[in-house]
Amino acid sequence: MNLHEYQAKAVLRDYGISTPRGVVVSGAEQCAAAVAELGGTAWVAKAQIHAGGRGKAGGVKLVRSVEDLAAAAGALLGSRLTTYQNAPDGQPVSQLLIEETLPIARELYLSITVDRAAERIGFVASAAGGMEIEEVARSSPEKILKEWVNPVTGFMDYQGRNLAFGLGLEGEQIGAFVKLAKTLHRVFLEK
Repeated sequence: MNLHEYQAKAVLRDYGISTPRGVVVSGAEQCAAAVAELGGTAWVAKAQIHAGGRGKAGGVKLVRSVEDLAAAAGALLGSRLTTYQNAPDGQPVSQLLIEETLPIARELYLSITVDRAAERIGFVASAAGGMEIEEVARSSPEKILKEWVNPVTGFMDYQGRNLAFGLGLEGEQIGAFVKLAKTLHRVFLEK
Protein backbone atom coordinates (compact mmCIF):
# COMPACT_ATOMS: atom_id res chain seq x y z
CA MET A 1 0.00 0.00 0.00
CA ASN A 2 1.39 3.40 -0.95
CA LEU A 3 0.20 6.29 1.18
CA HIS A 4 1.22 9.88 0.97
CA GLU A 5 2.36 11.44 4.23
CA TYR A 6 -0.92 13.28 4.74
CA GLN A 7 -2.88 10.04 4.23
CA ALA A 8 -0.69 8.10 6.67
CA LYS A 9 -1.09 10.82 9.27
CA ALA A 10 -4.88 10.67 8.87
CA VAL A 11 -4.75 6.93 9.60
CA LEU A 12 -2.59 7.57 12.69
CA ARG A 13 -5.05 10.19 13.95
CA ASP A 14 -7.89 7.68 13.49
CA TYR A 15 -6.03 5.47 16.00
CA GLY A 16 -5.51 8.29 18.50
CA ILE A 17 -1.90 9.11 17.63
CA SER A 18 -1.12 12.84 17.58
CA THR A 19 0.36 14.36 14.45
CA PRO A 20 1.09 17.97 13.47
CA ARG A 21 -1.91 19.78 12.03
CA GLY A 22 -1.76 20.14 8.26
CA VAL A 23 -3.67 21.16 5.16
CA VAL A 24 -3.25 19.66 1.69
CA VAL A 25 -3.07 22.10 -1.22
CA SER A 26 -2.88 21.56 -4.96
CA GLY A 27 -2.40 25.19 -5.96
CA ALA A 28 -0.37 28.16 -4.72
CA GLU A 29 -3.57 30.19 -4.46
CA GLN A 30 -4.69 27.88 -1.61
CA CYS A 31 -1.73 28.78 0.62
CA ALA A 32 -3.31 31.83 2.28
CA ALA A 33 -6.34 29.77 3.33
CA ALA A 34 -4.05 27.01 4.67
CA VAL A 35 -2.10 29.52 6.75
CA ALA A 36 -5.32 31.08 8.05
CA GLU A 37 -6.54 27.65 9.12
CA LEU A 38 -3.27 26.62 10.77
CA GLY A 39 -2.27 29.93 12.34
CA GLY A 40 1.26 30.46 13.57
CA THR A 41 4.25 32.25 12.09
CA ALA A 42 6.07 29.44 10.26
CA TRP A 43 4.99 26.42 8.23
CA VAL A 44 6.52 23.47 6.45
CA ALA A 45 5.58 22.73 2.84
CA LYS A 46 6.12 19.05 1.96
CA ALA A 47 5.89 17.59 -1.54
CA GLN A 48 3.57 14.56 -1.52
CA ILE A 49 5.28 11.88 -3.58
CA HIS A 50 5.96 8.21 -2.92
CA ALA A 51 9.70 8.47 -2.22
CA GLY A 52 12.01 9.11 0.68
CA GLY A 53 14.68 11.78 0.63
CA ARG A 54 12.26 14.61 -0.18
CA GLY A 55 14.00 17.06 2.13
CA LYS A 56 17.45 16.53 0.63
CA ALA A 57 15.95 16.88 -2.85
CA GLY A 58 14.33 20.25 -2.07
CA GLY A 59 10.82 18.89 -1.57
CA VAL A 60 10.46 20.12 2.04
CA LYS A 61 10.58 23.85 2.68
CA LEU A 62 10.38 25.82 5.94
CA VAL A 63 8.70 29.18 5.28
CA ARG A 64 7.90 32.15 7.48
CA SER A 65 5.42 34.15 5.38
CA VAL A 66 2.40 33.53 3.19
CA GLU A 67 4.33 35.01 0.27
CA ASP A 68 7.25 32.60 0.76
CA LEU A 69 4.82 29.70 1.08
CA ALA A 70 3.04 30.64 -2.14
CA ALA A 71 6.41 30.95 -3.91
CA ALA A 72 7.54 27.54 -2.63
CA ALA A 73 4.21 26.02 -3.67
CA GLY A 74 4.47 27.62 -7.11
CA ALA A 75 7.96 26.18 -7.57
CA LEU A 76 7.12 22.68 -6.33
CA LEU A 77 3.64 22.07 -7.72
CA GLY A 78 3.82 20.80 -11.28
CA SER A 79 7.53 20.01 -11.00
CA ARG A 80 9.17 16.57 -10.93
CA LEU A 81 10.99 15.83 -7.68
CA THR A 82 13.95 13.50 -8.04
CA THR A 83 15.28 11.76 -4.92
CA TYR A 84 17.70 8.90 -4.35
CA GLN A 85 14.67 6.57 -4.31
CA ASN A 86 13.13 7.58 -7.64
CA ALA A 87 16.05 8.74 -9.80
CA PRO A 88 16.57 9.45 -12.63
CA ASP A 89 13.05 10.46 -13.70
CA GLY A 90 11.57 11.64 -10.41
CA GLN A 91 7.87 11.92 -9.68
CA PRO A 92 5.39 14.70 -10.41
CA VAL A 93 4.37 16.89 -7.48
CA SER A 94 0.65 17.59 -7.59
CA GLN A 95 -0.03 18.15 -3.88
CA LEU A 96 1.73 19.70 -0.91
CA LEU A 97 1.13 19.10 2.77
CA ILE A 98 1.33 22.42 4.60
CA GLU A 99 1.99 21.76 8.30
CA GLU A 100 2.30 23.78 11.43
CA THR A 101 5.79 23.90 12.93
CA LEU A 102 6.39 22.48 16.37
CA PRO A 103 9.34 22.79 18.76
CA ILE A 104 11.63 19.79 18.35
CA ALA A 105 13.49 18.70 21.46
CA ARG A 106 14.89 15.56 19.90
CA GLU A 107 14.41 13.50 16.74
CA LEU A 108 14.06 9.72 16.86
CA TYR A 109 13.54 7.18 14.12
CA LEU A 110 10.94 4.40 14.25
CA SER A 111 9.68 2.23 11.43
CA ILE A 112 7.84 -1.02 10.95
CA THR A 113 8.95 -3.33 8.19
CA VAL A 114 8.15 -6.78 6.89
CA ASP A 115 10.99 -9.31 6.81
CA ARG A 116 9.67 -11.74 4.24
CA ALA A 117 12.53 -14.21 4.77
CA ALA A 118 11.86 -14.41 8.52
CA GLU A 119 8.10 -14.08 8.00
CA ARG A 120 7.96 -11.48 10.74
CA ILE A 121 7.19 -7.84 11.28
CA GLY A 122 10.14 -5.88 12.56
CA PHE A 123 10.39 -2.64 14.49
CA VAL A 124 13.48 -0.62 13.64
CA ALA A 125 14.46 2.35 15.79
CA SER A 126 17.36 4.73 16.27
CA ALA A 127 18.24 7.61 18.56
CA ALA A 128 20.22 9.02 15.60
CA GLY A 129 17.02 10.49 14.12
CA GLY A 130 15.44 9.85 10.75
CA MET A 131 17.51 11.88 8.33
CA GLU A 132 20.13 9.76 6.61
CA ILE A 133 18.99 6.59 8.44
CA GLU A 134 20.44 4.45 5.66
CA GLU A 135 23.85 6.07 6.22
CA VAL A 136 23.54 5.52 9.99
CA ALA A 137 22.78 1.85 9.35
CA ARG A 138 25.82 1.59 7.06
CA SER A 139 28.36 3.52 9.13
CA SER A 140 27.12 2.87 12.69
CA PRO A 141 24.97 -0.28 12.69
CA GLU A 142 25.12 -0.43 16.48
CA LYS A 143 22.87 2.67 16.54
CA ILE A 144 20.07 0.72 14.84
CA LEU A 145 17.76 -1.14 17.23
CA LYS A 146 15.55 -4.01 16.06
CA GLU A 147 12.76 -6.06 17.57
CA TRP A 148 11.12 -8.87 15.56
CA VAL A 149 7.49 -9.61 16.36
CA ASN A 150 6.39 -13.19 16.89
CA PRO A 151 3.17 -13.58 14.86
CA VAL A 152 1.65 -15.77 17.59
CA THR A 153 2.23 -13.43 20.55
CA GLY A 154 2.25 -10.08 18.75
CA PHE A 155 4.26 -7.07 19.88
CA MET A 156 5.10 -7.49 23.56
CA ASP A 157 5.58 -4.82 26.22
CA TYR A 158 9.15 -5.95 26.90
CA GLN A 159 10.00 -5.33 23.24
CA GLY A 160 8.69 -1.80 23.54
CA ARG A 161 10.72 -1.27 26.70
CA ASN A 162 13.85 -2.65 24.98
CA LEU A 163 13.44 -0.10 22.20
CA ALA A 164 12.57 2.72 24.63
CA PHE A 165 15.66 2.06 26.75
CA GLY A 166 17.81 1.85 23.61
CA LEU A 167 16.44 5.23 22.49
CA GLY A 168 17.38 6.74 25.83
CA LEU A 169 13.81 7.38 26.93
CA GLU A 170 13.11 7.81 30.65
CA GLY A 171 10.26 7.83 33.14
CA GLU A 172 6.80 8.36 31.65
CA GLN A 173 8.29 8.39 28.13
CA ILE A 174 8.86 4.63 28.36
CA GLY A 175 5.22 3.76 28.98
CA ALA A 176 4.08 6.25 26.36
CA PHE A 177 6.48 4.72 23.83
CA VAL A 178 5.29 1.18 24.56
CA LYS A 179 1.68 2.31 24.08
CA LEU A 180 2.62 4.07 20.83
CA ALA A 181 4.49 1.02 19.48
CA LYS A 182 1.62 -1.32 20.33
CA THR A 183 -0.85 1.02 18.62
CA LEU A 184 1.40 1.26 15.55
CA HIS A 185 1.58 -2.54 15.45
CA ARG A 186 -2.22 -2.68 15.51
CA VAL A 187 -2.45 -0.07 12.73
CA PHE A 188 0.05 -2.05 10.67
CA LEU A 189 -1.93 -5.27 11.05
CA GLU A 190 -5.34 -3.71 10.43
CA LYS A 191 -4.41 -1.56 7.45
